[in-house]
Amino acid sequence: MINMKIILKISILLLITCCSLNKVMGQEESSYKMTLVKVIDEEQENAVTVILKVSPTIEDFKLIISGRAEYSFGRKSIKTDIQKDPNIQIIVYGDDFATKNPKLSNLLNEDFEMGDEDFLLVFKIFNIKGKNLAESYFKYGLWESNNSEIRNEQTFFFNKKKIIKN
Repeated sequence: MINMKIILKISILLLITCCSLNKVMGQEESSYKMTLVKVIDEEQENAVTVILKVSPTIEDFKLIISGRAEYSFGRKSIKTDIQKDPNIQIIVYGDDFATKNPKLSNLLNEDFEMGDEDFLLVFKIFNIKGKNLAESYFKYGLWESNNSEIRNEQTFFFNKKKIIKN
C-alpha cells in the first residue's frame, strides 16, 4: 500500500515536470491562428491564388513572414522559397484590404469577416499546368511573434466550397 502511494506521488511529480518542460521548450500555443479563406483558380493565367487569414492570439503581435511554402495542385509536391521563386508572390493586407484591392474584396465579401487586428496573406502562384484543385493543398507557417526561432506550419487542403473559378 505504501509503495502505491510513493509510485502515485512520483507519477504526479513526473507529469507536472513534463508539462513545465513543454512550456519552457517552446511547445506553447501559437501567437496566431491561420485559416484558409479561398482559393482562386485563375484559368486564363494558369495561376492559383491562395488566401489565408491570420488572426493574432496575443497582444503586440508581430507578423514575421517566412519564405518557405509547399504546395501541390494535383501533381507533385513543390517546396519553394518565396523570395527566390519567380513563379510565386505574396501580398500582405491589413484592415485596409477592401480599399487596397476592391476587386478581390468583392470576390470574398460575403465569405469572411476581417477584424481590425487580422491580416490577409495572398499567395499568387503562376505557370501551373495540369492542375486539379480538388486534390490540392498549400502548406505555410509564419515565424512565431514571441519566439522567432519557431515556425508552425499548417497544411490547408482545398475543398469545393473554398475554390472560386475566375
